[in-house]
Amino acid sequence: MFDFTKLRRPNAAELREQEQRRRADAIAADHTRRLLRSRDTLVVTLTDHHKEHVTIPGARAVHFYGDKADGRAVHAVWYAPDHLSRDEFDAIVAGYAIGATLDLRGYWKPFNGNSSPNS
Repeated sequence: MFDFTKLRRPNAAELREQEQRRRADAIAADHTRRLLRSRDTLVVTLTDHHKEHVTIPGARAVHFYGDKADGRAVHAVWYAPDHLSRDEFDAIVAGYAIGATLDLRGYWKPFNGNSSPNS
């Protein structure tokens, strides 16, 4: 005999629950990966307008220009998590103004002007 109960399709509530679980797992995995990749945190006071761009694979990045606490100029690139929607990303970035102090944690890269931020 065949057990046809195994062939049923999930209903809308089950699909929503699966999607919420998948999103929560993706956020937790991204957070863990960023902590493992991060060597340092960076506190920067913005001295110039940030620049946003989208990389060829579709990742969203923000270039920050500012000064560290010791007065040294710094240029850093922060990559937005994949789970952020475009609206969430825009809302976060809209709050960055000259003079704002940011605490960059997670996956960011220093940029020294001589090489690509991806190196």
